[in-house]
Amino acid sequence: MHATQLPPTGSTAALTGASTPTIDAGTLEAALISGDVQQLTRALQGLRALDEQRRLAVLDALDPAAWQLLLEALAAMAGQGGSAYSPGGGLPRFSGAGSCPRAGGGSPRHSTQPRAGTTTRGPTGAAPAMPGSGRTPKQLATKHKEPAQSAQVRMSPAQQKDAAAFARNYEQNKGRYEAVAQRTNMPPKLIAALHWRESTGNFGTYLHQGDPLGKPAVHVPKDIPVFHNWEDAAVHALQQKQGHQSALGLTKDSADVPAMAAYAELYNGLGYHFRGRPSPYVYSGTDRYSSGKYVADGVYDARTVDQQLGVLALMKSV
Repeated sequence: MHATQLPPTGSTAALTGASTPTIDAGTLEAALISGDVQQLTRALQGLRALDEQRRLAVLDALDPAAWQLLLEALAAMAGQGGSAYSPGGGLPRFSGAGSCPRAGGGSPRHSTQPRAGTTTRGPTGAAPAMPGSGRTPKQLATKHKEPAQSAQVRMSPAQQKDAAAFARNYEQNKGRYEAVAQRTNMPPKLIAALHWRESTGNFGTYLHQGDPLGKPAVHVPKDIPVFHNWEDAAVHALQQKQGHQSALGLTKDSADVPAMAAYAELYNGLGYHFRGRPSPYVYSGTDRYSSGKYVADGVYDARTVDQQLGVLALMKSV
């Protein structure tokens, strides 16, 4: 890992006389999520006060999505005197931000940045805020408790057709989804919704990331065995998230919508979480989402609207 160069105290609008906080990855992530320049400044001061070994330990413990947001925030603060930092805004990209350094190998794309999909353009900043602290499954379930339970379906005509296609796919292939549910103890509707988001229900692809079966995976996670059978590949993909499933208490008979929403966000990645925005992977097609999307790995656009249905709207359609 390379040492991260923090801007001088004066260039981050330091607070005179402010006490330096005890800094750890959770504190730094909370400051990034807040979008508060003063809170982030104090966190950066605490980071600067650590010796290099401890500083690197804090940075290494950051979630990859938080790593990118930190680099964007540093670029914005250094370039504009700290006045323009906003986790949901169109921050300038920092050189190399798409490949945040992590010890122990690269992280899967699902835990780094969500995947791109069909998009349109919407009004800037239209996406509602969705703040939440922490990144454990239980903390995410708490964040999703109210919005997931109260979300109302709001579909465009194209999304209504997509929902109907998903419902047909689910009914025609219910046995396959239930077979995987039996082997993984996961809700079959959630499995089907993840499958639709990843590859529009294509049984010739890996559930992990939508790459074709029978060939080495090209997209992250690509360090997986070659599978020729969709069910076996799906079981492997879900078993990789078994820790999240256990922490959320999910079983094949679960009806806990916030827990399933948290699982879906973890499955796709926490990029939106660290920007304080609702994940379209979860909420697209409901009144809890209007705009904001990663249009490519590491590239967030607040005006882009994801036209794919999110997991909640998909599950509500069957």
